[in-house]
Amino acid sequence: MGYGLKVIGGNDTFIIDSDLTGARHLVVVAGPSTSTHNTTYTGFASGDLIFAKPLSGSGRIVTSWTDPSNPKPIHPNNSGGSYGYDYPNSVQQSYLVVRPSDNVTATDQNGGYGLTVFDTNGTSKMYDSRQTSKGLDIVALKGQYQCPGGMELESGGGTTFVSGNHIYAGGTLTNIYSCMNSSNSNIYVHPFTGYINHSYRGYMYRTGSTDPGVYYFGWEWLIIPGVYAQFFDARNINDLIIGELVS
Repeated sequence: MGYGLKVIGGNDTFIIDSDLTGARHLVVVAGPSTSTHNTTYTGFASGDLIFAKPLSGSGRIVTSWTDPSNPKPIHPNNSGGSYGYDYPNSVQQSYLVVRPSDNVTATDQNGGYGLTVFDTNGTSKMYDSRQTSKGLDIVALKGQYQCPGGMELESGGGTTFVSGNHIYAGGTLTNIYSCMNSSNSNIYVHPFTGYINHSYRGYMYRTGSTDPGVYYFGWEWLIIPGVYAQFFDARNINDLIIGELVS
């Protein structure tokens, strides 16, 4: 490397390298906060990432990105709704809002003193220790299309679901958050033909002694009212990122 800063952690884990043009530290700017069904995540701005987990214990979590500038958590079970297969019976979320360091303006989280690392251009901020009192360590990653999807462990998925969709293994999930930018919750009704498409992609948290951890789930319903209905497994169309909150 040229002049700058490079930090390598234990087992050669990457921390930071100022020679990597465009690299940015992801700052936890809000949360943990509790979600409200079908209501914008508090503190979210375009370009942010949302990381979430079930508010309590296990369950499925899903987010609607129908409007990319206004993502909304979907958990009808906690709003008194009953939608049958329309929704994946998802639960209330605890969530974090995460933002690239050069888009963060607050610099007083740690008393004004700290370390700032700039990009090779000398002006774009890669890292500033004053921006946050919390951190998010990336602990697991699944690439695009690597998970086959399906409905859930309890409904016929069995061994295939477990082996194909297991992202993070572990029974203690208290501080484990999943990137909801890879999630999806959408119901589309064709304006002319009337056919209906239900599309859901998200995460399932499972605690206890049997196959604990974080799983991907994904499915679609294609419905032609009165004629046809078909269920399809749906692979992940984006990378799946799991992080651990450090505070």
